Amino acid sequence: DVYKRHHDAIYACLEEVMVANHNAHKKALEEIHDKDKVELKKAMDPMIREHCKQLSKKHKDKQELSRVKREAQQKHVGAVVTERQRLSDLLTKRKEDLETKL
Repeated sequence: DVYKRHHDAIYACLEEVMVANHNAHKKALEEIHDKDKVELKKAMDPMIREHCKQLSKKHKDKQELSRVKREAQQKHVGAVVTERQRLSDLLTKRKEDLETKL
């Protein structure tokens, strides 16, 4: 009898806890994604700087050097965009998985 009287309150409380837990998981996924983006930036920036230094040593003609550097930077930007897109797709997939589990 007591169970029947408090049945709705128990389920309402459980639902609140479940929604709070779900929101916490979403926030954790966002934090992981942001951390991955920062790590990607930290990893890719020194790489392009080092590559440009190597190009400076290799090419003596200023015009050709600037052209080659510009091409390298465009390639670098393309690689970073691709990697960021991969991270965004991974985040979307994880969020969808989390939604289906709820």
